[in-house]
Amino acid sequence: MFIRAIKKSEPKISIFTSLNHNYNSDYMSLRYTSKFIAFLTGIALLQTVAFAQPATQDINKSHDPMIVAPGYIAPVLESPMATVITAADYDNFKLGVDFAECSIANNPKYPNQFYAVWNSTASAGGNGYYTNDGYTWTTANPSWTGMWGDVVVSYDSSGNLAYQNMYGASTIQGVKVAMSANNGQNWSSPVTAMAGVDKNWIASDQTAGPYSNYIYGTMTASSGGNVSKSSNLGSTWSTTTNLTTQSLPGMAVCVGPEGNTQGGAVYVVTNSGSSFSSTFTFYKSIDGGQTFSLKSTQQFSNTVGSQVNGRNSVQNMRTRPYPFIAADNSIGPHRGRLYLVYASNNPSGNGNKPDIFCRYSDNGGTNWSSAVVVNDDANSVNNNNWFPAVWCEKNTGRLYVSWMDTRDCPTSDSCLIYASYSNDGVTFMPNQKISTQKMKINCTSCGGGGTPMYLGDYNGIAANKTTAMLSWTDFRENNFGSYVAYFPDFGMRAEPAIDTLSPYAVINVKVPSVKLFSDTVVVSATISGAPGIFSITYPLGNKLWTFPGEIPVRINAVGAVPAGDYTITLTATGSNGTPIHKRTATVRAIAPVCNFIANTTSPGVGQTVTFTDQSSPVPSNWSWSFSPNTVTYVGGTTANSMNPQVQFNAAGLYSASLTVSNATGNSSFSRPNYINAIETNKTLTLTVFLEGLFNGSTMNRAQNASGNQFPGSTADQITVELHQSVSPYALVAGPYTLNLSTTGVASTLVPAAFNSSYYIVVKHRNSIETWSSLPVSFSPSTISYNFSNSAAQAFGNNLKLSSGKYLVFSGDINQDGLVDSGDMIPLDNDATAFSSGYIVSDLNGDGISDSGDMILLDNNGTAFVSRMIP
Repeated sequence: MFIRAIKKSEPKISIFTSLNHNYNSDYMSLRYTSKFIAFLTGIALLQTVAFAQPATQDINKSHDPMIVAPGYIAPVLESPMATVITAADYDNFKLGVDFAECSIANNPKYPNQFYAVWNSTASAGGNGYYTNDGYTWTTANPSWTGMWGDVVVSYDSSGNLAYQNMYGASTIQGVKVAMSANNGQNWSSPVTAMAGVDKNWIASDQTAGPYSNYIYGTMTASSGGNVSKSSNLGSTWSTTTNLTTQSLPGMAVCVGPEGNTQGGAVYVVTNSGSSFSSTFTFYKSIDGGQTFSLKSTQQFSNTVGSQVNGRNSVQNMRTRPYPFIAADNSIGPHRGRLYLVYASNNPSGNGNKPDIFCRYSDNGGTNWSSAVVVNDDANSVNNNNWFPAVWCEKNTGRLYVSWMDTRDCPTSDSCLIYASYSNDGVTFMPNQKISTQKMKINCTSCGGGGTPMYLGDYNGIAANKTTAMLSWTDFRENNFGSYVAYFPDFGMRAEPAIDTLSPYAVINVKVPSVKLFSDTVVVSATISGAPGIFSITYPLGNKLWTFPGEIPVRINAVGAVPAGDYTITLTATGSNGTPIHKRTATVRAIAPVCNFIANTTSPGVGQTVTFTDQSSPVPSNWSWSFSPNTVTYVGGTTANSMNPQVQFNAAGLYSASLTVSNATGNSSFSRPNYINAIETNKTLTLTVFLEGLFNGSTMNRAQNASGNQFPGSTADQITVELHQSVSPYALVAGPYTLNLSTTGVASTLVPAAFNSSYYIVVKHRNSIETWSSLPVSFSPSTISYNFSNSAAQAFGNNLKLSSGKYLVFSGDINQDGLVDSGDMIPLDNDATAFSSGYIVSDLNGDGISDSGDMILLDNNGTAFVSRMIP
């Protein structure tokens, strides 16, 4: 319940008299204004005495109003803060500073539209905020005057918003309702909806049934509780019944189905009896709220916290054991189920700690299930869980519950907002922490007065198919902060905070964790700057289905981009636009500063030199040049590559230059006489033994018709090639013709430019082509390779073991890679003709083609000897 300002014309002496009288008569409250601050401060001590109540008096039953602390200055309502407070990747939205107790509604036609309202010390009685996108909030209210607060809002199925507020001249006389067709941006003139003296509530029919868009209200009356309804979008109201069982604040109303009839059941629960052992009485109407039948009377609740001056109190915060009801309007398995949620000590008894309880009824409130504890904190007997708010989403039937919870504070004097949901009222999901900072419960600077102190009596919650939004009063800044937040929800980050266009920027939208969120996250982005200078793309798509996860957002320059910092705003939402969160990052555009290096500045002629661009930020374009220009670009690179590979074709000094550019600008850099190309060679030494010439320890010298074919110790000649280490293993050097000594040694010079790894290939006029088993590194200045010490030295182990040495197979006379009949024919022809000399068919090198050669060839042919290559 809220408080009304005292007229300026009332004499000061009557203020104190009225204050004391109305506190005890239970129908008046005091709203202090700045004109009375000095006076009220002076009588603060007297007020404390005047407000004192015997512990046996049931003040809750007397509808005692809230109390404003002496000297409290109301916040400026015209200056809402509407800020987003992010902690550990999650958002709370601070809408402003008001005066506790709130209600929130979601437009069933447009899930991004919410309207939230809090009590206010101004004559309007309340202060409301609307959002059309689920993120940006604006203050907008009806033209209220002479109002008392206890503001409640509700949407019907067509998107009409009803705003209920208590009114009265010197005492509370009832409630008025204003209507809005555009989510609270504009309002109709308020109309009187019902008589009463205390806590009111409202519910709208959001179905397409026969009572679609009916609005129902409840309010404690001078005797019992009134129920009213409007069947014409809030234009006129009629009080349909008075339920005599209502006496304590907390009368509530909701709408549910009646069998197949949508919106066919209207439920009301009254609150009576003792404040420390409330009686909940359930009524049901099946004629659009015209008449009600008693369904059951239940005594489920007990004390909430401690009994202080006739009130329920948690850490000097007054609280009431309100019964909250909600009905399942979905077409799911629990359609028609009526839920009851309330707070009570567990175990019962003065001074114990309360839990949040849920019960359900499947027969309209006649019978109720056993209680289920919603909060899942370990050792909950040590923690306070109170102030529940409930909503049952009409499409899914999901029951949402939020509450205040001290589990994170060992001393139980500070709390957070927690929430959970259930699809049946029996099994609740793991509780989730919603508020991002703890608040001290006993907020002596907030503006509430009394003992226990008025810090509000209830919070709010409303949901769509994807998520709910919670509204609550938060004391973290030692005032009555008006806060909202989503649940289920997802965390959001944008990393890095700054990225440079080099040549593009990438900001990663990360969802590091979720709070029971299982929907799709959809990411979009906008960036500052002139239209058309950037393009934004999503290389991996803009949706996430699994969590944690991330979406890279790529920003490319389109045309010229002036140097500077640009703000990119990244938005992530659920599939229906809620929840919605935003983060910002900076995209920095600067012209590149050109620089480069080479991996060597003294290469051999023909050696490959790799140039590396070191410009910052990374450019979009490159243009290389060398003087003199006797260079060759290799490795698939060109003069416009970022990191070209260059061979210098002649010895001498070379200057290198680079010009780089991006969308913001360009720069150039030169290194005069940077490269000194030197004519150098490397030495390759091979050990190879040929089967045909091998004599058991060395090799015989090949003969011609008159003697040795080659002078000195040369046994024969071989050719050597170097091939690339990767497919297609192309020839990169050779063939080199080498003299092979009788001891199997051959050497050659290789240009220093060949400094990678290559396959070594040995060929001989009548032997099988043989490859090294693996690529051999040519980085050293001297390279040695021995084919004779292991079969594994040849690819495919393609060597023949004889007398402890591994030999290259003989017999491939026609050099087709096989030893077969194609080689036997020329050998047979030469043998038949008694051919002699240095001829290819002479396998054993004795200068004659004869049976000795045939034996070698026949053995290798029978063994299917062939070439083996990678």
